[in-house]
Amino acid sequence: MVVPIVLTILLVITLLAASLRSVYGAVPVKELKRRANKGDQFARIIHEVSRHGLTGDFFLLSISIVGSAFIVVLLADSLPIFTAAVLASLLIVLVIHVLPKHAPKPFRKVAFKVSPYLAKFLVKIRPATNFFARIFRKYRPITIHTGLYDKEDLIDLLQTQKVVATNRIETTELDIAAHALVFGEKKVLDYMVPNRTVHFVKTDDSIGPILLNELHESGFSRFPVRDEEDKIVGTLYLRDLVEKQRTFGIVGNVMNKSVYYVNASAPLEHVFRAFMSTKHHLFIVVNEFEEVVGIITIEDVIEQVLGRKIVDEFDRYDDMRAVAAGEAEIDKRERQDQHI
Repeated sequence: MVVPIVLTILLVITLLAASLRSVYGAVPVKELKRRANKGDQFARIIHEVSRHGLTGDFFLLSISIVGSAFIVVLLADSLPIFTAAVLASLLIVLVIHVLPKHAPKPFRKVAFKVSPYLAKFLVKIRPATNFFARIFRKYRPITIHTGLYDKEDLIDLLQTQKVVATNRIETTELDIAAHALVFGEKKVLDYMVPNRTVHFVKTDDSIGPILLNELHESGFSRFPVRDEEDKIVGTLYLRDLVEKQRTFGIVGNVMNKSVYYVNASAPLEHVFRAFMSTKHHLFIVVNEFEEVVGIITIEDVIEQVLGRKIVDEFDRYDDMRAVAAGEAEIDKRERQDQHI
């Protein structure tokens, strides 16, 4: 009579310990902490045990193994050897492989009740577990591989994150992260504006409605300026041209005389640092023969970081009325979406 009772108690404890491992390992510790900070009571209670990491898991695993060992001994004394071996094998598979990954849902409620007591116990045995952990790491260092070997692996991870049901990262942020990883591999030659599509202006071009309309329709806001010998001598900003057209008669009087060059084979990362250093947002691109082959702007570089076109260079951020109107329109659309 005693053996069945002891066997039942050991079986319950063993199955409980194995199932609790599934509950505590189902959600990453960081995610549990995030949910707890948002007021999730269940996450807060479970986190008290999960935060102990391997200590808590090893403790429950030890209970499962020790309990299974005693059950195997009792079965061997009470049943035929073949029957005992089969039952012991099934128990080991259940405790080691099945329950720690696929515990029944009712054990969530059990974990909620047990966790406060288990957490206190783990805190008390922490000095001892830390002592053994230090010894173990000294002779057998623990290394955890992330599964990432190169940038392609990380890019694949970011792409996978987009379709994960529990993803809470904006798609645009994931795209920016992916483009940033390959940003250093991109060269100026592949993303510059070639000469054939660059809109050059002359130093002696007259400022007037015809020139303003021509430049505005080009879609750009900065233009390299050439002198009578076709040498690039400055940069014309469309905004300066508009503001000063009544005062100055030709482009040479309005242009910025700073000219900066970059090699066509230079990486975009190098150009981006140069933009930040010089505070100049248009560089002249030259090849190894010192020939001008195009231009590159800070927008061209930023587009490769964002992974999308900067569609409008003429958005207003210096006009308080225009900014206020834009923000009001965004707020209006958000309110309309909430009512749909």
